[in-house]
Amino acid sequence: MSRWKSLELIILAPVLAFLILAGVGFYVLISASIDEFADRIIRENLSAYARVVEEKVDAEIDRCNAEGVDCLVDPQRTFHQVAVFEGFEDFARQNELGIAVHDLAADRMLFADGIPDDEELLAGLGCAQDAMVGGLEGRTFFAQCIDINLWQWRIILLKDSRVFSLLTSRVRTFYLTAGVAVLLLAGLLAIYLRRAIAHPINQLVGRFREQQPPDYKGITEFEFLSDNIGQMMRELAAHRDKLEELVAIRTAEADEARTRLTDALESISEGFSLYGTDDRLVLCNTRYREVLYPGISDLARPGTPFETIIRRAAERGLVKTTDGDNDAWISQRLARHCDPGEPHLQQRKDGRWIQVSERKTADGGTVAVYTDVTEIKRAAERMEEELRAARELQLSILPKQFAADGPKRPLRFAAEWQPAAEVSGDFFGVIEVDDHRTGVVIGDATGHDVRAALLMARTFTILTALAKRGATPGTVLAQVNNALCPGNDSMLFTTVFYGVFDARTRRLTFANAGHNPPYVLRSARSVEQLAVSGDLVMGIKPDLSYAEDTVDLARGDTLFCYTDGIPEAKNTSMEQFSEANLEMALSECLRLPVEDVVAHVTEKVNDFTDSAPRSDDVTCIAMQYMPDDGTPHSEVSRSD
Repeated sequence: MSRWKSLELIILAPVLAFLILAGVGFYVLISASIDEFADRIIRENLSAYARVVEEKVDAEIDRCNAEGVDCLVDPQRTFHQVAVFEGFEDFARQNELGIAVHDLAADRMLFADGIPDDEELLAGLGCAQDAMVGGLEGRTFFAQCIDINLWQWRIILLKDSRVFSLLTSRVRTFYLTAGVAVLLLAGLLAIYLRRAIAHPINQLVGRFREQQPPDYKGITEFEFLSDNIGQMMRELAAHRDKLEELVAIRTAEADEARTRLTDALESISEGFSLYGTDDRLVLCNTRYREVLYPGISDLARPGTPFETIIRRAAERGLVKTTDGDNDAWISQRLARHCDPGEPHLQQRKDGRWIQVSERKTADGGTVAVYTDVTEIKRAAERMEEELRAARELQLSILPKQFAADGPKRPLRFAAEWQPAAEVSGDFFGVIEVDDHRTGVVIGDATGHDVRAALLMARTFTILTALAKRGATPGTVLAQVNNALCPGNDSMLFTTVFYGVFDARTRRLTFANAGHNPPYVLRSARSVEQLAVSGDLVMGIKPDLSYAEDTVDLARGDTLFCYTDGIPEAKNTSMEQFSEANLEMALSECLRLPVEDVVAHVTEKVNDFTDSAPRSDDVTCIAMQYMPDDGTPHSEVSRSD
């Protein structure tokens, strides 16, 4: 067997030939563009220098303008130009540049640094623009021009073309070194391949041709290869069997998990659905298919688009739409489905109410839970009906107007009642005790629900009945307290202020059960808060006694009674209106008619709270002593 037919050459020759051709081709291909590459580098470098020079000139012009002088008038112009020239000298030396400044207005050279004394070169500078300029002895320079219009300058930058030759030489040397390195690597690779692969294979083939199988302890090479291949096949088969076993185990676990999930979904009373990113049904339970969408359960199958299901539901009349406009309902429902927010209610034609809670999944799908809240909705409607009934009861108890004043009852009244909820625990009233005595009462039962409304109605009714018997205010409050205590397991209580004004003596006798002390607006232009001694609320502990106090009223004096909803009214910053603001508002009402007093105070409270939700009822009643006024008046403002 000749050397050229050996397996070594068959393997190594193509590899070596390819590497040599690749190295030579790489060098030839790159060498063709070396000049262009070097030229581009020089021009880009010179353009960068031009930008620096232009920035230096602009900076000096800006400095000139900042000093507030005219840069176009000598000697300021000359002063700043000299500063620019000094900067040019340093820049030219550092970067081995030639810099010339040509005055276009005077057509003369103002500055030249780093430029040879070459008339031919200097003559060509006036029109040089991104070009090569020739000089003595065949020397050439790269030129770049910059026009400074403000000073009518043309600045020329020069770079000796010898830099181009030096750069070209360096690039060629680099590529030549790279080519030699590639050839050396090719040689090393050939030696490695020969030792590691070609030589052992060539030796093995030679021995087979000479019928001299290698000695593997009595096992021929073919038997050795056969045994190894068989072992590999057995290992592959074992790995395959193990992989199939793992796949079967994981599949069984996935099926079991899916079965558990399905059983869990079927066990809940709510409807459940999962839609994929394409808005097609992926999974749902029987409640969703058969109860929430009866008659179209055949559509609620995996793969059905959400729009198809709701459109069929609207067409079959399963949902209650506004004015029968199915398209508007479908459009609104799709918008909620694409951008879920808070849970919303959906009314069905059969009277049921369904709460729909939708959320987006991490991959962009939609999961929804449908809950039948019909009983809850009906219970809420019954509660609303009870609240309306309680409100009507309150409105029937509270006075709609006050009796006209007269010689024996020279009093004028005004009141305001603004409940914070459907019903209120606040109450007020005027009671005609006898021909000369008139009672005024205001109270506040705990809470804002039906229980508070009932306690308020019971308290006011009992107090009115006892007051008309002519008992004193302290006695009346004690009797009302004893009537409220029995059976009060919820420990509800109420606060009450009750006063009786006697027109013959101009004296107000009053008692207080834990209520806010009223104010007296004196016609002599002062505001006084009554000193009340009672601080025990009614309805908790029986057999209490309530002290009585008196105050005399002059003509034009006004008694202002209120509940704690006025000083404790809060704005959006959770600040309270306060007693101080109430006193200030009352001080602005001295000698005003009683209806103006009530209107002014409530207006101040409403302006203070602005858009903040009301936390308590706002109630007040004012009584003004006006003998011989002759103008009957009755003013009650209620939020009916």
